[in-house]
Amino acid sequence: MKMIISELSILLSEGKVISGKNQFYLRLIEFLRIYLLALLLSFFSGILLFTFFEVFNIEKPVNVFLNSFRQKSWVYQIALACLYAPIVEELQFRLCLKYSKINFAAFSGIWLFYFLKKFMTGYGLFGELNHTSLAVGLSLIFMAMIYSFLHENGDINNRLEKFWRKRYKVIFYLSVIGFGFLHITNFDWRLSTLLLIPVLTLPQTSLGFMLGYVRLKYGFLYAILLHAGFNLSLLCFQI
Repeated sequence: MKMIISELSILLSEGKVISGKNQFYLRLIEFLRIYLLALLLSFFSGILLFTFFEVFNIEKPVNVFLNSFRQKSWVYQIALACLYAPIVEELQFRLCLKYSKINFAAFSGIWLFYFLKKFMTGYGLFGELNHTSLAVGLSLIFMAMIYSFLHENGDINNRLEKFWRKRYKVIFYLSVIGFGFLHITNFDWRLSTLLLIPVLTLPQTSLGFMLGYVRLKYGFLYAILLHAGFNLSLLCFQI
């Protein structure tokens, strides 16, 4: 645990961590420790959040998403929290922490998918009322175009790779803060909600930091697993 905390301190100050190359069982033990630490950070973040609203006597904005989520079936809740959200959000915020043509293409495609799902209306590819299939199709085409462009234009790809290496610390913190701040969309929109973004999203921001650590140290799939396991624990606690 001391080594993990030491590495987290280095990550906090420098924005990077050395990739782990331990044997599988040692990596598993470390992963479980990180998982428990992520839960502990979330717990303390929640206490700070509760204390803030109690001390300053401020009404906490309504979490519209959570209220709607709790009304869904348990199958829907598990699918969304432990499959869809970890995969999509890790593609959005953690895949880009290590540059490659395929990573950049997938990162671009998933963000296009997010905006299409958020703002596009109409029918799907097969005439269904939900336009998800159309958003997926357009995002995959866009992803293929980006990858093809970078593959054929090595100079631009090299410049992007150099930019990533030079700005890795900025990119890391943007991913952490962006992940946290995105969750403000879960709340009802008021001016007070916007002013309280750093406070309301503190638990997600702390989780984003831990997910970034796991992604850099062990790889992208481990970040998805940590995200899914974390959400599953919150679901169990909720039940």
